[in-house]
Amino acid sequence: MQFRVRPCFLCLAMLCGLLVGEAAYRKPSHAKGPPTPPEPKMGRVFHSGFETAQTDVFGKEWTSFGTATIDTINPRSGTYSLRNANTGRASWADLLEPEAYARLYIRLDGEPTSRREFANIGSATHVISLYLNIDRTIGLENTGALLGTSAAVIPVGQWIRVEFRALKGAGTGAAELRIEGVTEVTASNLQAGTADWSTFVAGFLTSPGTASRFDDIAVNNVAGTVNNSWPGEGGIVLIKPTADTATINWTAQNGGSHFAEIDDLPAGGDGTTYIKTTSTTLNLEDRWEFSDLSAPVVSSAQIKAICFGVAGGGTGTTARTAKFQARDANNNTVDGSDVDWNLNGWKSIYPILTRNQTWEATPAALTPSYVNGILGSAIDTNTNNREIRWTAVWASVEYLNPTIPHRLALLGVGH
Repeated sequence: MQFRVRPCFLCLAMLCGLLVGEAAYRKPSHAKGPPTPPEPKMGRVFHSGFETAQTDVFGKEWTSFGTATIDTINPRSGTYSLRNANTGRASWADLLEPEAYARLYIRLDGEPTSRREFANIGSATHVISLYLNIDRTIGLENTGALLGTSAAVIPVGQWIRVEFRALKGAGTGAAELRIEGVTEVTASNLQAGTADWSTFVAGFLTSPGTASRFDDIAVNNVAGTVNNSWPGEGGIVLIKPTADTATINWTAQNGGSHFAEIDDLPAGGDGTTYIKTTSTTLNLEDRWEFSDLSAPVVSSAQIKAICFGVAGGGTGTTARTAKFQARDANNNTVDGSDVDWNLNGWKSIYPILTRNQTWEATPAALTPSYVNGILGSAIDTNTNNREIRWTAVWASVEYLNPTIPHRLALLGVGH
């Protein structure tokens, strides 16, 4: 096993990062005329800013929450964040990747009094973990074995970006820790197992002695040409259906606007309003417009990724299928993903479809004005009359405003 820990003198490099900023910001271009969307190629498999404001087993985004809560005080972006008053963690159990890069932002309310784990990427046999130490440094571990400790110190009362990498392998595994984009610990030739990573977890299982918050989480794999490595900076906000199109062929449960039946998040999405179909007409479609991408997203922001989600169900236990399909504002189809419900009740599937820069005809990044007006569809792919209901549809959007992040607190001055 080989590992490397960043020496303290590299704090100077962090100060330089403050003075000159991140990599030069390039204002994204906007495609002219109706683009022809290529086959999307991306590595984003999951992200969440907790903007659905849901912790129940009905899901929305996360597989489970434990005793964690959704909080509106001091979110890093958007309206909500995950809060650990003492303990409680968010778990996402659909990773299934041999290599993953994860990002989370953490904010401590006070000084920790105990060393505790606050994030991990795990398989059936191994786990790459992050630990908050009493001195507010971060330790990187492989299944209980310490690989190294950060030189950077996490301040109290400030959002800090923490990223880590996990590569499986029996003697060929690897792990790395970065704080605010600076490498702190690297390790290679690890005994990290042969099973794919299956879960990502954020939050404290056992209290470190202080409350904490987490926000703007992202997980990438290594597929495609973008979002296939370190997630980097980004904030996450929620958009939802805001208008019907001319194509509304399902039935609105309350007889009104179809988008209003499925725009419940973050407040609802609990099955009290929905659109439904029992048609035997194959590919019967209901289509709506997403918009309302506004502050804190500025007009010159880069849109890094979009993850779509659907909450729905059926009235019986036999299989029934429908498809979610995304389109751009010019009505060009991007792609579709089958959604299968075979239970008598409700559940969420997220992300059912992820899209990013390659949505346009060129590799240029999506702009907020382009995202406002994207379309989503529910398409009945059943060949029978089994009822399908959709109660919530949403899009979770990662953006990057052209600003320079603040790094002074990480220098550990006065610590």
